[in-house]
This record gives sequence, C-alpha cells and structure tokens, in this order.
Amino acid sequence: MARLTPQERQARSEESLSRAIGTIQSQNDSVVEAHYAALGIHATARTDVFTYNAWRALGRQVRKGEHGCRLTVWIHPTSTDPAKVNKPFPKATTVFHVSQTDPIDQTQDRLHEAQTRRTALVQFAKAMGA
Repeated sequence: MARLTPQERQARSEESLSRAIGTIQSQNDSVVEAHYAALGIHATARTDVFTYNAWRALGRQVRKGEHGCRLTVWIHPTSTDPAKVNKPFPKATTVFHVSQTDPIDQTQDRLHEAQTRRTALVQFAKAMGA
C-alpha cells in the first residue's frame, strides 16, 4: 500500500471528525463513558473523546504511549455503483480522551470550534424533536 500524501491524510482526518461529530447518539457512548469513568476521567462521547484521526483534524496529537478505549463501529459504505453491495461492516477502532492529547500548534487547536458545532447540532436535533 502506498503512503498517503499530506492532503490525503488531512482528508482522512476531516472525514473521521465529521463522522464523529455528525452522529447524534451511538451505542458505544456508554462503553466510552464507563471506560473513562473507571480511570477517574469524566468523558462525554463525541465531545471530548475522538479517534486518532479526528484528533489530528482538530489540531491535536495523541501522546506517545497512551492507551485508548477499543470500540467496534459499523461502517456504512456510500458507493453509488449499483454493482457494489453497500452492506455495513464492523471495524475496530480506538478512541482517546482530550486529556491524552496535546495541541500540535496552538493556532491550530480546533477543539473549541468542534465542541461548539456539536452543541449546535444537539440543540438543533432537540428543536426538531429527535
């Protein structure tokens, strides 16, 4: 497999972040919160707990040696090719708490921006009756 270009890595990180923030609720939320509660960390899924790539998109780097919470997520392919079967499939991933990360560059720390977008999304969903 060929190495990804910096633009491809950035695109992958942005996609990971949009999936994490764009979901209202997940079956893994309670798993994540219980995992970090056992470590004495108050964690809210999709607000301060993201995958490695999502943290990169937020301008943060997971510290070397940190261990996250392993989850199984279901990926829903979005191929428009009728020859391909768009069947969901499971994928293992690891999420990390914000306390396990450091800003890559103070000017690129977009965590507050993402939390604001997430809050707006939740308020919109509540207003729509979801």
